[in-house]
Amino acid sequence: MRDSEIFVYSHLNPPCPNSVIEAVSCGLPVVGFDSGSMSELLYFSKELLALVSGEIFQRYEDFDPARLADKILFLVENYHKYRQQALEHSYLYSFEECGRQYVEVFERFLTKPDRLAQCKRAAGQILKRTGKLIKIINPGVSKLHNAHEDLNIDSGLILSFVRQKAKSLPPADSLRFLFDIENKLYQLQGEEAVRYGNGVHTKHKHIKYHDFFINNIPEGSRVLDIGCGNGALAFDIASKVPEVIVLGIDISETNIAKAQTMFSRSNIRYVSGDALTDLPDEKFDVIVLSNVLEHIKERIDLLKTLQNRYRPRKILIRVPVFERDWRVPLKKELGIDYRLDDTHYIEYLQEEFFEEMKQAGLIIKHNVVKWGEVWAEAVPSTNGT
Repeated sequence: MRDSEIFVYSHLNPPCPNSVIEAVSCGLPVVGFDSGSMSELLYFSKELLALVSGEIFQRYEDFDPARLADKILFLVENYHKYRQQALEHSYLYSFEECGRQYVEVFERFLTKPDRLAQCKRAAGQILKRTGKLIKIINPGVSKLHNAHEDLNIDSGLILSFVRQKAKSLPPADSLRFLFDIENKLYQLQGEEAVRYGNGVHTKHKHIKYHDFFINNIPEGSRVLDIGCGNGALAFDIASKVPEVIVLGIDISETNIAKAQTMFSRSNIRYVSGDALTDLPDEKFDVIVLSNVLEHIKERIDLLKTLQNRYRPRKILIRVPVFERDWRVPLKKELGIDYRLDDTHYIEYLQEEFFEEMKQAGLIIKHNVVKWGEVWAEAVPSTNGT
């Protein structure tokens, strides 16, 4: 049934047709006569029901194929609207929702604990067996289990399953379920953005944070890019700031190998090492920390070490902020991981960021808040600036 486009039910005086319930649960728009229980079952799409007499029970004369055909044509002409409407209401008759209502009836009318437990077990077994049967007889369901074999899978169908599950849960559990999916999708989206960008995350071109660093590095500077990743930012700095020399360091040897392959240039060197223990013994005017501090537990110690060791003119910093979206504090309230990356020790409140910079002996010369991040130019307070 899930492979179908619409469902036509042509009977009169139906009491509560299971086939219509199943069609709705599959997200199919249903065309039929406004007879029996149809308008009650399909209250959200009554426009698709053909008129009949106002009698309690319809007669054979009410069966008018032309009226039914008109409703089918109307649906075809407005298919997207009613398909979306059907998908949005598919949870009404899902296995979970119907099962929940059956159990509710059992609990309401069966007062003896032993009989109630038996009924619950029976309902659970019915749902379990029905689900297995549907997987056997309904090839459309296999699309969900073999999505890699069918790239034309309907996202609306997936959403209908998610909606069914969410609506069957208490509000807090429903949100936890949805946020868990969101977190996993965010990670997958990042992976696919890298694949789409031929090895480079598309955020580099979309949010244009490279420009902030490039515009704040003086000509002829020696730059230390800590946590340089694949080298995309280091390469842009080396390409666009005149007479600059860049050293990129990253703890990941894989990242360094990518940087040397994808973003090599005569005025860049890449080395593999831990910024906490393997800092190079050279002189640098500018230090770049782009999405690095949040991965460091002892951030203030690191910032003080960098100042004492290199006496830089400035440190350019980019970090994620906590106040980027209403869902972040809600996730935290519900006990769901709200971080963009599970290796983050912190995602800053803005006042936290400025206080931390102050404790590290840095003065924020200027900053911008964009794309859920703080981009800041910090100078050591000992510079007298």
